[in-house]
Amino acid sequence: MKPKKQRLRFSLLSQLLGLASIAFVISAFSRGNYLINTGVGTTYAVVALLIVVLIASAIRETPFPKLRLTFFVLFSILVCLAFAFPMYISFDLRSLVETKSKARDARNQLHAVFSEDSAFANLSFSTTHRKIVYVEISGTVPNRADLDRVKQTVYERCDFVEHCFVKWRIRVRSDLRMYIAKNDDAFVPQ
Repeated sequence: MKPKKQRLRFSLLSQLLGLASIAFVISAFSRGNYLINTGVGTTYAVVALLIVVLIASAIRETPFPKLRLTFFVLFSILVCLAFAFPMYISFDLRSLVETKSKARDARNQLHAVFSEDSAFANLSFSTTHRKIVYVEISGTVPNRADLDRVKQTVYERCDFVEHCFVKWRIRVRSDLRMYIAKNDDAFVPQ
């Protein structure tokens, strides 16, 4: 039987390793979710959990398998590097991560612009990414001056417009007309 002090130390070490394992799995999910989507985040978390189980099973064996544990640790380091920097593994992954990043930047910048002015309160936007990012801005503004002002503000303050395709579909309440434009072209009434 183990002495009480040794059992307490082992118990404390087990708890710390358990907390580190939980943090590892959560951070793996967060990284995958941030880079691509929730499905990739879940895949990252499952792989991280499998790594934790492999290392934990190697630690629990009584003749301590140093070679196997070393292999699992090196393998987990490689997997963590692949999770952290998937854009260096494949050009397709890099392209996907970059377009997701551009779409996220576009949403953040448009949210900041639209939340500052009450005339832009009824505007919304959506992003779609293929090989490039498509941004569609739609909604209503009170008058034609606000329509021109929102476009000017977006092109002055948002740098995503340089590398995204922007489609405008905005209704002006004062004249009850829909105005459509692509990128920085002039608005055409419909």
